[in-house]
Amino acid sequence: MKRSLLRVLVAAQLLALLLVAAPAWPQATGGTSAEISCPAAGSSANVIAANTRTFAWVIVNTSDTDVRIGFIAKGLTSNLTTGTSIVLRAGSSISDDLPGTFVGGLNCMSTTASAKSISFLRTSR
Repeated sequence: MKRSLLRVLVAAQLLALLLVAAPAWPQATGGTSAEISCPAAGSSANVIAANTRTFAWVIVNTSDTDVRIGFIAKGLTSNLTTGTSIVLRAGSSISDDLPGTFVGGLNCMSTTASAKSISFLRTSR
């Protein structure tokens, strides 16, 4: 076999090995979607529980009122404030679809004296 052909074959094999060994982000293998009732101001409901399997999520405020969304450690329910949450405007959405695993928990709370609904979709692996 000619030396130049041998070099091309070795280079092709090394390239193939590098492509196979390249790290890849884990793919989602399942999903959950639901409508959650966010309680009146003063307490919150768990939207997405903290775990190590969540891959991506999206929350859509399907109500006609703003709601608060907070990242809560270990899925604890508590009163959400300006220091522990953000306001998700009526008809708006928020999501996390970045590569990697989301391990936090999300809670919601209405900004009024009555409960409001939001929808969510979560993928997991």
